[in-house]
Amino acid sequence: MRRPVRGDAGLLLAVAMAAAALTPRTAAAADPCVGSGNLCEPDKLCTFRAALAEKKFILSVFKSNAPSRRQPNGGPLYQAAVQEARTQLPNATPAAQAEQAGANFQEKVRQFAQENFKIPACSTGTVDLGLLPMDGYNGMHTTPACQVFVNYNYGDYDPSGFGSSHPTACPEFFDRDRAHEEIHRRACAAGGSGSRMAIDRMIQEEITAYDHSVRLSRAYVRLLSIRCSATATRAQRQTRARAIQQLLAPYLAKGG
Repeated sequence: MRRPVRGDAGLLLAVAMAAAALTPRTAAAADPCVGSGNLCEPDKLCTFRAALAEKKFILSVFKSNAPSRRQPNGGPLYQAAVQEARTQLPNATPAAQAEQAGANFQEKVRQFAQENFKIPACSTGTVDLGLLPMDGYNGMHTTPACQVFVNYNYGDYDPSGFGSSHPTACPEFFDRDRAHEEIHRRACAAGGSGSRMAIDRMIQEEITAYDHSVRLSRAYVRLLSIRCSATATRAQRQTRARAIQQLLAPYLAKGG
């Protein structure tokens, strides 16, 4: 993930919650939030549902603006990014303009998401900001050398085990970011023609990465939903949880 749109760090949730003047919880636990337990935790489920909604929203923005047969010139954010790049770099090569357009597009997606994403209401429970990564965490990104780093307080850190000492954040959010970046790392390692930062290639790579984030986020929600099922027996919940846990494994592959 390039920096303008934070990995999967819950930026939109944090901004929206701050605007609503809600207070994060205080607790002393660094345990996984999604596991094989049977306790129904409505606030936790609501928070993961909101995180899923955020990823689906961003994915939809990328998809709706990508060039296609129906809109060969892309959507309005795409067109604005391209035109802006031509104005910024009137004498540059098409390749340089395409990279600038990619950076412009990322920023426009970030602004559009912040202005338009709304946290969905939950039938039970509320979003708990304390479950999200700590202040200063700006997601993860993949360098041109195909290395993944955490951006924390605008410094780069090794993602291995990052966040494990944070007293409240669910480690699944860090795992999801790392899995998201693995998509970018693999694309980087695969090489290919043209710059990964050029707008068309960048959008397609982001669509793949965000689709991955949505699938993983949906699996987390399903696991938490099992705990709150009023009809499932304990044995049924455990069986379903084991099946979904197996589905999580490929989504959480961190590569080498």
